[in-house]
Amino acid sequence: MLTARALVVLVLLSCSAPQLLPAQRSERSIYLHGGIGAAFTRVDCDICTGDRKLGITFSLGAGSRLSQKLALGLEAGGWNKGETDVTNFLGTLLAVAYWYPASNRTPYFLKAGIGAASYKVDDRVAEGEEDADPIRSKMFAAQLGIGYRFRVPGDFSLNPYVTLLGTMKADLEQGNTRITSASLTLIQLGLNVGWR
Repeated sequence: MLTARALVVLVLLSCSAPQLLPAQRSERSIYLHGGIGAAFTRVDCDICTGDRKLGITFSLGAGSRLSQKLALGLEAGGWNKGETDVTNFLGTLLAVAYWYPASNRTPYFLKAGIGAASYKVDDRVAEGEEDADPIRSKMFAAQLGIGYRFRVPGDFSLNPYVTLLGTMKADLEQGNTRITSASLTLIQLGLNVGWR
């Protein structure tokens, strides 16, 4: 008798499971993405030239899709520009939100993020010359962007995007010496591969 009841319960659960699982999956899922691109970056300070420098960017991110329209996560990114005499590097760590206004009908997304940025300028020295301390700064950063999601077979997608990142003004320091204060703006064009 107990076995018959258990069998009936198992049959009912197995019949209802296919209806429940898709709804649960559509509500929450983990996502991962990584991408590369190019960005124009401008450093605004008293001793800076003010011209925009084109460099290579990269990003890695992970998070959770809370619904069909909203995902939250963390994203690490970087921008690098090597010149004949100096190397510029900007690293970021941001808490990000992705919003899909039209859900699956038109899969474009809006992105916003806030977090921290670290900027470094390092002189390239010739052999035999003394290596000076790099110029560094840590700043508050915010980002806005827009992109489009192209689904590919499996759980993957290709996502071209454009973002604008800006930082608050912060001290530029060499060793323990304050040189000036600076802020950065970065316009980025990129493509990432996502998995969900």
